[in-house]
Amino acid sequence: MKIFSYIYNYVLLILKSQTFWTALGSVGAIVTLYFIYKQLAASRNVAAYEFLRREGDRFRSKEMRRDRSKLAITLLLKPNNFGEIDIYADYILDYFEDLGLMLRKGLVPDSFVWTTDCYYVLRYWAALTEYIEWVRKDKDDQTYYSEFEYLYKKMFKLEKKLTKKKTILFSHDVCREFLEEELCIYLRPFSLSDLDRIMGIEELSFAKAEAYPSSQFKDLHKEHPKGFFVVEILDEVVGYVIGYISNGVGEFDSLAVVPHFRHLGIAKKLAEHILKSFKNEGIEICSLEVRTTNEAAISFYKKMGFGIKQTLEKYYEDGSDACLMKMSL
Repeated sequence: MKIFSYIYNYVLLILKSQTFWTALGSVGAIVTLYFIYKQLAASRNVAAYEFLRREGDRFRSKEMRRDRSKLAITLLLKPNNFGEIDIYADYILDYFEDLGLMLRKGLVPDSFVWTTDCYYVLRYWAALTEYIEWVRKDKDDQTYYSEFEYLYKKMFKLEKKLTKKKTILFSHDVCREFLEEELCIYLRPFSLSDLDRIMGIEELSFAKAEAYPSSQFKDLHKEHPKGFFVVEILDEVVGYVIGYISNGVGEFDSLAVVPHFRHLGIAKKLAEHILKSFKNEGIEICSLEVRTTNEAAISFYKKMGFGIKQTLEKYYEDGSDACLMKMSL
């Protein structure tokens, strides 16, 4: 009982002490400030997310998407034509400049930006480094796109840290693959409303004796509707492919791309799409015929995995020979 009495008296003594209440008040103030800080941090994060969401909408907007596609085309076909690159690059780089400025001012956490934009930041910097150097030299001002450079360095450092990569390099092939993604290629089934455009592509791609008449395209679409595809860039049909299965073999019938959209990987995507459809149907062999004089087409199909099996003499109506090419799927 004496022990409890002693404890009771000691507690009363503490409660009567001014020091105790001062300390308790300080602890209360600290707790209050902590909760205020948490609320401010939460509201700041919400604001940062909202900012990045708006910027993301801007990056994915139809206008920006069009410029991204046109820039990718220019970089793929004319990588050293900085004057033409300049037409489309500035608008896109402004986006990264704004993002870098917000990051520098601490308005958005770098981890947020890494989550939403790191993929594009690193690749666009790799793709546009030479152009940026050209602009700085042309303007005699090394501060051009400095906010983007700041953003890039931050993302590069964070990417290495979070992915635990010793180094991050973007080879020519990696950059090309990225730019081909930025083309905004849309592959879809052919419809008869595409016929006029297909005929235009046919005339641009083949000699008169080789080009299909519109009636043949109609027949192919009627007979093989699941094997006739067109590809669009910026809502414009720029190529087509036709393939079908005959007697257990995948047949490549025809493939063409508008001349000024060639060398962008479009023909490869069309061919891969048909080959994939053949594989999904369990087809093991694919074949095609191509004129022996069409060296560009023969080279392309060889790269796709086809090999020349034999020469078909006087295969075409005009008496021209054809190469029979096959590949194993």
